[in-house]
Amino acid sequence: MWDLLQTSEWEADQKIYIAALAKTNSNEKRDKMIDESFKPKPKSDCYRYLYYIAIYGGSEGLDYAWGKLKERWADYTLKYNSTSFSMGYLVEIPAAFDTEKKYVEVKEFFDANTGTIGTGLKTVSETLATIKTNIEKKGKYGGEIAEWIKDYYKNLI
Repeated sequence: MWDLLQTSEWEADQKIYIAALAKTNSNEKRDKMIDESFKPKPKSDCYRYLYYIAIYGGSEGLDYAWGKLKERWADYTLKYNSTSFSMGYLVEIPAAFDTEKKYVEVKEFFDANTGTIGTGLKTVSETLATIKTNIEKKGKYGGEIAEWIKDYYKNLI
């Protein structure tokens, strides 16, 4: 898959290959994708690699992407100079979190980095609002959903 990405000239195909690669459970492969994205002429914008890992990698991918975003924040802000719409994609990564602990962590991180967010600042407030909504929905409907899933799988057996 990696070779297909490296040889593809079509952005639509590249997005498909990145999405497929992002589903990996290997942090070594994920790290390779992130490192590759910062080369002078990557196949795709580096935010896309991290964003796709968060979207397609399940909860493990989301945690990985959030950790990498924090770890390489200076690299991302340098690359996008805090004026690119790509910053919006990056700061949207933690929007799927659904615990108060993660909300506080995300808020503290972005509060400490407000000066480097640029055009992503509005998305940060939307991301925090989404996390709060996720927490509320989980509290309100989490038990019902868990019961439904339990019943659904019990009926399959």
